[in-house]
Amino acid sequence: MTAFRGSASPTQSWNNFRFAVEAGVATITFDRPKKLNALTFEVYADLRDLLTDLPLRDDVRVVVITGTGRGFSSGGDVTEIIGEL
Repeated sequence: MTAFRGSASPTQSWNNFRFAVEAGVATITFDRPKKLNALTFEVYADLRDLLTDLPLRDDVRVVVITGTGRGFSSGGDVTEIIGEL
């Protein structure tokens, strides 16, 4: 699991989703369509860090969370969760 960073850099790139800000709208796009955008522990940690930081940014007024492919997200990545047991 990724350690809590507390505050993300405005120019930070994310490995587990795409992130962009345009005209006050922050868009987070899950991009694992072959896995129906299932969320891993690392995705949860990165998402937590980004969402903790967004209220502190003056350039963001709205957050849109979306996913690529045929599904927004199937939820937790069961393969990874079972692997932890």
